[in-house]
Formats: sequence, C-alpha cells, structure tokens
Amino acid sequence: MTEAIDRFFKGALSLEEAAAAVDPVSVMPYAEPEIFKPLRDKPYTRIAPVKVFDNVWWTGTDLVGSFVIDTGDGLVMIDCGWGEFDCSVMVRGMKDMGLDPSAIRAVIVSHEHGDHYGGVNYLLKEVCPDA
Repeated sequence: MTEAIDRFFKGALSLEEAAAAVDPVSVMPYAEPEIFKPLRDKPYTRIAPVKVFDNVWWTGTDLVGSFVIDTGDGLVMIDCGWGEFDCSVMVRGMKDMGLDPSAIRAVIVSHEHGDHYGGVNYLLKEVCPDA
C-alpha cells in the first residue's frame, strides 16, 4: 500500500488506482471505545475553516481538525475527528469553503488515535459512500 501512495503523490497513479491498492481490512467498521466518549462529548468551539495554500484547506474545531486536499480527481481528507459531531463540523467547513464533501475519494488517517479516525463511519454513511 505504501508504494501505491508514493506512486500517487508522484503522479504515477490516479486517485482511483491508489485507492484500489488499499487493504480492505484497513477500512473495517469502527466502534468507538467507551473511554473516548467523555472527550468526544466535551463542548466544542468551531474554528473558521481556512485555505492553507494552493489546493489545501483546514477545517475543524478547537480540539480536532482535518486537512483537505483537492487533487483535481476528488478530495482527500486527512483525519476526520472523534465521531459524527466534529466530523459534521468539518464537513460544514468544507461547504463554507466551496468544497463538495461528496467528492471525498479517500480519507487518510495519520495515526491510530480515536480523534483521527472516529468520523469514518459518519463520512461513509452520510457524506461520501464511494470514498
């Protein structure tokens, strides 16, 4: 999978070809551990989304955020928050910036913490089922 991602960023693979190289086990359904719920349910402050540079945007809250990259073939979202609430804030921020969240083709999880992958189910069910 790492080779496919490297080839995608070098322009040797399309987004669809790189996504096809992903191991299906890595996108299994997520069940939020009970220990994360008090943190997730804490009151959030939405932060205004911002275009970072060129085709890269940031959207999120005072606790979690996501970078969104427009590849020209669709959007890539890096991290997606604790769960439905903060991920929905990120989706709203994308819309506020003129991006179409249904155009998300891939979600990259930077690392295995609940605040980085908890919104995956929400995205797949409500926003971008073809990602």
